[in-house]
Amino acid sequence: MTPTWSDVGGLLARGADTAFEADLVVRPRTEPAPTILSWVMDDPRANLHAGPGRSRLTRAGASRVRLDHADGRRTLFNDGTVWQVAADDTATRFDVRSLNASGYAALLIDQPNNAEQALGYGFPSGPLTDSTHLGRPTVVAAGDPGDGFGAVEISVDVHTGVLVKIAAADGTWEAWLENLTFTQCEESMFCWEGETGPPEPIPPNSEWIPTRFTGQLVADPDPEPLPADRRGRHLRARLDELVIADGQLPPPRVDDTVEVHLTFFEDPSPMGAEPAEVRATAEPIGKGSPRPDHHGVLRWPTILRGDGWYAKWSSPRPMIGHVLVTGHFAVLHDAAAVDAFPPTRAAVTGIRVNRLTGPMPADLERGPLPGNAWSNEPVCPAGFAAHMVRRNTADYAYPIAVALDLDIDAADPPQLRNDFEPGGLAVLDDELWASDRFRPILQRRRATDSTPAEELLLPLPVSRHPSRLTPHVGAHGLWLQDDHTLYSVDTTHAGAAQLYDLGPVRWRSAVAIGRDLVTGGQHLRRFDADGEIDPVPLPPEIAYVGSLARVTEGLLVVGRELNWDDMSDAVNHRTDKASRNRFRLALYDHHGRWAVGPSFGLPRPESAVGRTKQGAWVLCANLLIRFDASLIKTTAHRLPYCPDTGGATETGMWLTLDPTKLGQHLQDPQTPDPWHLRDLLSDLGPRDHPKGLVVRLDSTFTPVAAALTESPRPSAVVTPDDIVWFSGRSWRGITTDGHIIDGQPATPRTAHEGWSE
Repeated sequence: MTPTWSDVGGLLARGADTAFEADLVVRPRTEPAPTILSWVMDDPRANLHAGPGRSRLTRAGASRVRLDHADGRRTLFNDGTVWQVAADDTATRFDVRSLNASGYAALLIDQPNNAEQALGYGFPSGPLTDSTHLGRPTVVAAGDPGDGFGAVEISVDVHTGVLVKIAAADGTWEAWLENLTFTQCEESMFCWEGETGPPEPIPPNSEWIPTRFTGQLVADPDPEPLPADRRGRHLRARLDELVIADGQLPPPRVDDTVEVHLTFFEDPSPMGAEPAEVRATAEPIGKGSPRPDHHGVLRWPTILRGDGWYAKWSSPRPMIGHVLVTGHFAVLHDAAAVDAFPPTRAAVTGIRVNRLTGPMPADLERGPLPGNAWSNEPVCPAGFAAHMVRRNTADYAYPIAVALDLDIDAADPPQLRNDFEPGGLAVLDDELWASDRFRPILQRRRATDSTPAEELLLPLPVSRHPSRLTPHVGAHGLWLQDDHTLYSVDTTHAGAAQLYDLGPVRWRSAVAIGRDLVTGGQHLRRFDADGEIDPVPLPPEIAYVGSLARVTEGLLVVGRELNWDDMSDAVNHRTDKASRNRFRLALYDHHGRWAVGPSFGLPRPESAVGRTKQGAWVLCANLLIRFDASLIKTTAHRLPYCPDTGGATETGMWLTLDPTKLGQHLQDPQTPDPWHLRDLLSDLGPRDHPKGLVVRLDSTFTPVAAALTESPRPSAVVTPDDIVWFSGRSWRGITTDGHIIDGQPATPRTAHEGWSE
């Protein structure tokens, strides 16, 4: 009987640790050899690369690999050390973090022990078939042509799990192993005993072609310093390219208002931009303890507070009080993670772009950059990292630096906060419960009427981060998760609610069911209003529960099978390695009985589980895996994007995604947009807070509506009228027919004498 893809996953994991020797054959014998697909440490020679032809492959698991090429060269990989040995027996040595193969035969050279995860998104795109390779029984799986591997087929040895062949579906090329023998090789085969010198510099990919730029460029250095402003209400800040590249800040335009975290440097600004002299108040960060920088110079972490602006400063000497300092500002990616000071809000009054007009020097660290000039431009370019300059680009002056002119007084005022902004959500029948995104307030409202919402004040501090409080509501209890602490909430008295500390908790998922709150983990912990009670024992097939969902019969869970992480025995550590990503879907009913489905593999841990009228499903990356009534895996639907989480509705499901990453993906107009989200995400612009995206799908997994929300990872629940409510600056929901409704309730009232019914 042909194995399932889950069975193949176990084979692949076992085959990755197998030691063998074989002839590696790649067809056709074309010249030039295929380009290297990936580099290790930015050095192409640190790869094991096999182009067309025949070479000898020796492998001892994932840590030791040897290639003897047809032209006499040898490539040796031994636990992170690579020797490229020439035909005259001279060698160059490299230290790399992991084995990295490239070319047509990459998978045959470097079969990873997580091969099922690596191939799980693209394989199989069709049914598995039985076949043979040079007399060895194999199972053949076809890959999805849109997944990055191309339209290829892989053949796995049924007895050993070794990948023995990979071929293009159209027959244009193939690579395979011949004369396969399984043997343990001597350690010396993977080492080179000669002396090796440092590697020579890598030559550029192509000769420099002078660029031609027709725009008017200002001579370097920049002759346009900002007007003198002793108050410091006008600033010029260099922009780090990574701030734009990772979506932290969309490319700003002139007249945009931005909020940025600034860093101050005393060093001269790159490319000759004018330094600034500013007055500020210096305050230590934290305890003010100094730390040596990468040059060994002691630096004191300091905050500079100016007139309307704030900047982090690694001062070379301890500073405090009013200071006059000279240097330049920068908007850096790492500064945005600092919570010790607020961002600076200002209007962008000018964008200065430094463009390359001549060749790049070999060493960017030495002296000013020749052949460059500044220009005033209306929009910040999307990419401008100096080390990414294209050396073979003609008719284009590549941007290599950007500086923003900021006017603090011209900034648009920030949007006022709503009286209540939903954060964590919970639902019980037609009751909606929500915590405020920043304040210790719970709100309860009826989803079916417009009566005023009821508010409960909690004796907790105001939060600096959104979605810190998560309510869980059951038929006879209300619990509150505050970071990793669980509280039982007592609302029977007037005034502020009373909290009872139930202890520390860590979980991936929690569900209120009946009188209890049940959480996942190595066993199902249970809590009632008074504290923790006896846990629910797991069936022997399951070692750990990840995601939970409440269904009519009880609890639907995704359980991970016992794997080597759960075992201390060295023998089991070796023998059970293949099961590290094996899972089972299980149902725990109200009578305390377990129904456990068969084993299946996932490329990574699941992100959500649920059930609709069409049956149970598990969401894993961009795979939506369906199950029948017997909890047996049936089909897998590939979504075009990877959601953060999801849930079931009466007519389909809802998903949450990261709109920043998705917007960057869709910037290229040639990129497919199957869910028609490009227009929605193209106008994100500068924003006060990161945003989230909620998408509602119908039973055919077709979007019926999508909505941006101010919560970076929004919470969502479904009420009995099949409306998906999600968190943000206000109450909003998505109806079955795709309408986005504003559910902001009337003026809330404070709860007195218990819950009003």
